[in-house]
Amino acid sequence: MRTLRTSRARTLCSLLAQLRMLPSQELIAAARRGDAVAAEALFASLYGPLDRYLSGRLPREVRALWETGDFVQEVCVRAWAGIGSFDRDSPAAFWGYLRTIARNLAIDVCRVELRRRQELHSDAEHPSPANPNGRDIVAALARQELYARALAALDERVRSALLLRLELDASYEEVAAELGVPTAEAARKALRRALDEVARRMESDADAKS
Repeated sequence: MRTLRTSRARTLCSLLAQLRMLPSQELIAAARRGDAVAAEALFASLYGPLDRYLSGRLPREVRALWETGDFVQEVCVRAWAGIGSFDRDSPAAFWGYLRTIARNLAIDVCRVELRRRQELHSDAEHPSPANPNGRDIVAALARQELYARALAALDERVRSALLLRLELDASYEEVAAELGVPTAEAARKALRRALDEVARRMESDADAKS
């Protein structure tokens, strides 16, 4: 699972990337059945979005210590190990499954780094890292929590469609299909309302905590 071992997997991945297509339900279903070739192609097709997702949730100084690609691989390994418990074939649902694993991993990494900094800061024999009290990590965790809570308040279908657009660069036609609306323009307007609602909730929650 750490590399694309077959020409078939590489070909599937290349086609998905060139056509800017979401993973098909058939590919996801095959991976769920235990098809390792399909799983490799599936995870490879989502490598870029996973890399961007994790990069946006790990503070810069944490990213400097670790290769984001290692985290992407870990997400894929965990997802493959638990794929038997995943019971849906839609791209939106599978991305939600992956991003939940990725979010939990990012939180774990941030907490480990925060503890490491605190231990170094208390050790007089070692120089303190930048931001030894971890304000940057605490702030990153707080932002993630605000965003997660705001997303969770949305209708599930709207949330899935919004994430397809923002994180998988889905077309508005694909978003319209996910939302069950007739046109791309209707989908665009629905996502604008959803984004406004997310922003409003995040601002409200931040004000309540300050």
